Amino acid sequence: MSIIGQRNVLAHEYGSIDQTRIWVLVADRIPDIITRLDDAMPEPPN
Repeated sequence: MSIIGQRNVLAHEYGSIDQTRIWVLVADRIPDIITRLDDAMPEPPN
């Protein structure tokens, strides 16, 4: 399931929430998202 799909499940309460799926999302996908966001952020001004 994509992160967007998981967000929809959480936001709209479709069915039950699988704790294992949430953990996999946090452990596997969030670090990649953080890296991508860090790469996209400009350097702070001096």
